[in-house]
Amino acid sequence: MRKVLVLASGGLDSTTLMYDYKKNGDHVEALFFDYKQKSKKSELEKLKYHCKKLDIPYHIKDIELNWSSSSITGSGDNLYVEYRNLIFLSYAFSLAQAMGFDVVSYGAIKGAGYVDTSLEFMDNMYKIAELGGIKFETPYCNLDKSEVAEIAMNLGVDIRETHSCNHSNIPCGKCDGCRIIAELMTNFFSPKRTYVAEGFQFTDKWKRDYLTAPINEFRLLINNKCNMNCKHCFHGTTQSHREDMTIPEIEDVIRYICNEMPTNSIHFAGKEPFINDDIFHYTKLIDELNKDKIQKVRYSVVTNGTRVLHYLDQIAEANFEKVSLSVDSLTKTFIRSYSPLKVIKALLEKEVPLEIFIDVHKHNYMEVPQTVAKLIELGVQQFHVRAVSNIGNATNIYEHLIEPSEYLQVLRGLMKLNIPPTVDLSMSWYKTMIDGIKDDAIADLIMTNPVGIELGGVYVFVGLYDSLMESQATITSDGYLLGTGFEISDPLYYKNSVGNVRDEDINTLINRAKEFYIDKIINEPTYIVKY
Repeated sequence: MRKVLVLASGGLDSTTLMYDYKKNGDHVEALFFDYKQKSKKSELEKLKYHCKKLDIPYHIKDIELNWSSSSITGSGDNLYVEYRNLIFLSYAFSLAQAMGFDVVSYGAIKGAGYVDTSLEFMDNMYKIAELGGIKFETPYCNLDKSEVAEIAMNLGVDIRETHSCNHSNIPCGKCDGCRIIAELMTNFFSPKRTYVAEGFQFTDKWKRDYLTAPINEFRLLINNKCNMNCKHCFHGTTQSHREDMTIPEIEDVIRYICNEMPTNSIHFAGKEPFINDDIFHYTKLIDELNKDKIQKVRYSVVTNGTRVLHYLDQIAEANFEKVSLSVDSLTKTFIRSYSPLKVIKALLEKEVPLEIFIDVHKHNYMEVPQTVAKLIELGVQQFHVRAVSNIGNATNIYEHLIEPSEYLQVLRGLMKLNIPPTVDLSMSWYKTMIDGIKDDAIADLIMTNPVGIELGGVYVFVGLYDSLMESQATITSDGYLLGTGFEISDPLYYKNSVGNVRDEDINTLINRAKEFYIDKIINEPTYIVKY
């Protein structure tokens, strides 16, 4: 077994490289450089995420490059950090020689165009490393970014869990790194978005990519029970079509997903996952199945929060990647009949990874910026702001739905908060909302960057369509496979399904569903553009 040190930044190339070596059976460790780059926080978060998933150690080296005029570290107008890679490799070779590494590897790709990314530079680094008994490897130096992305997909790397923006912890949507990743996301994850936004032609390659793309996340509805009746809930019925699955049946589903599917995560939902303690049977099972895995399946949960305090210790003991708490206000109770502040404080005190979903409607939109500001003060670092939609329970509450101009007012208020770089704040729009705003510079920016753009610390993207079995699939509490969670808003949801996981294996259903949806995508565009 070789001992390999990978220079890692949390970006696509170096992340893929770690997976590549790990798959080959090498002992892999990562070396990260903190040189006061603007995107350090997000780079390091992504690196730690993948190192934990792969079970590999990482080293962090602080260095000063305060003489550089690069925009990556300062206010310059170019990305080049003078001989940065020479400096990085000098540290890496020294560490490798001192700690007995056989190989130092760097994820250089072709086309960067700088002195210290050129083939001539790499040739000299090979010789310098060899002088000290170290092998220097650059396996991707003749590949472009899209070719590396192909390797990443085959290795099970989620491109969305990498950070390539050179200017910000939240993708700016403007730099070369963001544009390249946006293009890759379009090609590899969102073929329908390409069609909707850019008039994409349905080539054989597109069909092949869609049919073979792995399901990266399974949304598993573990019950059809809730202790509330929220006005905005998108569930379309209180009655399951078939008997809900038992604990052993759901455990069988989890075993199949973890052992047989190339998936990255399971997202627990339901109506309310914490209505009882069943969920902890499932989290313990995933932990057990992950023990001997290189690529571990992570899990998360979304909750209304009302039962969190009852199960607080068990939630803290589980390995949730994220607990998403849905709120609309810290004071008023239009949607829910309790204040979530006590729950939020308790989760933060237990250091549970927390994301706050803020559901925006006519009665709370004026206070959303103040709500976010208050929660940032408390220590919340991850938010997603979304407008209540007229589906499910909200089908007939049009008088409570927010107008496009009001939602834009929310965005303007959030942009004034001076969001700290440690906070990730995203905001989703529907295409019809953007279309409803005329002659506005911010609305024009959003619509011309539908994959995403950073505006005043807020990452904004447009939900152009419902994702149909692209990278996410939903399994209902009674076992039906759906292409998107929103399909559960239809009281006849089971008629949209190609089958039930209790009757056939999930992989067979996935393949059949993709064949079913690809016909819908190509021949019925209105089927996929629902906003």
